[in-house]
Amino acid sequence: MQKYPKLAQELFRKSIHISGLLFYFLKPWLPLESPLLWLGLIFLISLIEILRSFNILSFLNKIFGLALRKEEFSSFSGAFYYFWGIGLSFLFFPLKIAFIALWILCMADGIAGLFGRTFLHSVVFFLSSLCIVFFFLHTLTPTLILKALFWTAIEKIKIIDDNLAIPLAVCVSFS
Repeated sequence: MQKYPKLAQELFRKSIHISGLLFYFLKPWLPLESPLLWLGLIFLISLIEILRSFNILSFLNKIFGLALRKEEFSSFSGAFYYFWGIGLSFLFFPLKIAFIALWILCMADGIAGLFGRTFLHSVVFFLSSLCIVFFFLHTLTPTLILKALFWTAIEKIKIIDDNLAIPLAVCVSFS
């Protein structure tokens, strides 16, 4: 495992996190409502992660070394949970709700991650989530503010990886 400065590693990880917005901007050319696309992506990332974690594709650890945290060299990476969270969102929820979940995972979580695990992290996540909801729904109600607080709590509580929990919590809260 290579050593990188923590800030460089976090900036690189967050740039990958935010790059998930490509799904949104490529929506005219990608069949995002197609279950085959998401099942294929989930299958592909799962296969890659299983093979990588069993050192069959260990060369990927060198290629993506800067993006991996220490514990991810021998277990599933955040990308595994990221694609599962987004994939399940697009498979089981309306497109508009899945896009809100995508933006919150990519932007709110991505930007908040630059603030470490401090109280400011939670404030940035919460405020970013509100901005994203307003962008999509053109309104902010007390219910939406409570939902954003709920997502912030889900993001803060590390019961399961937040890359899986956040998009699913967003989608379920709109159901």
